[in-house]
Amino acid sequence: MRKSIVAGLAIAFLITCALAIPVMAESPKAVPAVLSISGAKDLPVEKEWTTEGGIVHQQGIIRTAVATIKIGEVTYVGAIHAVVDKMTNTKTSLATNHYHKWTISFPVQTGLAQSGEFVGTNVWTYETNPTYLQGHAVLQGSGAFEGQTLKIEVEYPPSIKWYGYLIP
Repeated sequence: MRKSIVAGLAIAFLITCALAIPVMAESPKAVPAVLSISGAKDLPVEKEWTTEGGIVHQQGIIRTAVATIKIGEVTYVGAIHAVVDKMTNTKTSLATNHYHKWTISFPVQTGLAQSGEFVGTNVWTYETNPTYLQGHAVLQGSGAFEGQTLKIEVEYPPSIKWYGYLIP
C-alpha cells in the first residue's frame, strides 16, 4: 500500500515537472542593466520652507541629467527629466528625494531603431557625513522599450551606479 502511494506521488511529481518545464522555458529572462548619471542640473525650486525643527522642504524641483545605460552588452545614451521633492534635515545632513515622475529618454542610435523611454518613480536618500546614498526605481518602457520593465537600485558605497535588471 505504501509503495503504491509513493509510486503515485512520484509519477504525479514527474508529470508536474514535465508540464512546468515548457512554461518555465518560455518565461522572460531578466537582462542585467547598469545606469550611470552625469551632469545633473536643477532648475530653481518652485516652493521652499523650513520647519522649526530644521527640516528644509523643497517642492517642484525640475532635475535634468545625462543617462548612460548598459543593458546586457549594449550601451545607450539619453536624458533624464524628473520632478523632485526634497527634504533635508539640517541637523543630521540626511536628505530624501522623492521623484513624482522620472523619465529616461533615448533617441534613435546604434542598436535602437526607434526612440524609447522608461517612465516611473524613484526614491533615494543620501547623507553627507559620512557620505552614503541609497535608492531604488521601477520604470515602465515605451517606444523601443514597449512592454519592458526596468528595476534598478543604488547603494554607495560601493558605487554610485544604479544596478538592476530589464525585464522583457
